[in-house]
Amino acid sequence: MEGANGLLCDGHLGFLGIDQCLIEEDTATEFFKTNVCADNKVLFAMPALTCSHLSNEDRDAFARRNVMTANCLAVADIQCDRCCQDKEGMQADHQ
Repeated sequence: MEGANGLLCDGHLGFLGIDQCLIEEDTATEFFKTNVCADNKVLFAMPALTCSHLSNEDRDAFARRNVMTANCLAVADIQCDRCCQDKEGMQADHQ
């Protein structure tokens, strides 16, 4: 691939599966970034979780599979409501 000053560089191509909900929830945020830091280092920035846990579909799936207790589901509901209402504060913290 072409590098700086017309130089050719070896490169790699990688793919990462992501949940479309991340992008649907916030189209303004750039969730995935890559920077070349040195000759042999690449820095990847991405969400710690590969999917969003704000959607009702995810919450319902957890409830159906008995993965979370009723208390955990209630906390998830409260946090989701707070995050969706407060775009500047909690939503930024969630990201």
